[in-house]
Amino acid sequence: MTEFGQSLNAKAGWLASRIEYTKPAPCDGQIVLIHFGADMCVRQCYTNQHERRLEFYDAHGMQLSEPSAERPLAKVQVAGPLCFQGDFLTHDAEAPMLLRGDIVVLRDAGANTMSLFSRHCLRQVPAAYGYRTSVGEEGKLEVTDWQVLKKAEDLESGSRHWGLCD
Repeated sequence: MTEFGQSLNAKAGWLASRIEYTKPAPCDGQIVLIHFGADMCVRQCYTNQHERRLEFYDAHGMQLSEPSAERPLAKVQVAGPLCFQGDFLTHDAEAPMLLRGDIVVLRDAGANTMSLFSRHCLRQVPAAYGYRTSVGEEGKLEVTDWQVLKKAEDLESGSRHWGLCD
């Protein structure tokens, strides 16, 4: 049994956010706050049936996979921007200690993100981008072209949704 929309579309998209804040977790590890959460990832935040792969990168785009003396392995909770306790993508990731400005990537985000976007806290819908790749030197995939598929919603268009601008 499968949900065909999920299986066909999930791998077609990903989300990325710089880490805005970090703070120690009450018991162990850390909580990192990013710019998307339950507003974009309703099913991931509210159920345990739609888990997605999380990846962590430093501020320069290098993947953080191995702990080091400067960045020991830590339990990481990834929290979104909304103002309630349910806005967590995960409570139990493990990664080298993360810093403000590092990047969180949520893989498999091509299904049930933009289509279920929540305007909680008057959030505006972010931009959506597409890109093309080709095989470059050393056989690595390289991005060759970026395109704006949908512009970010501005405050006026977000307010128009609520009938505040006519």
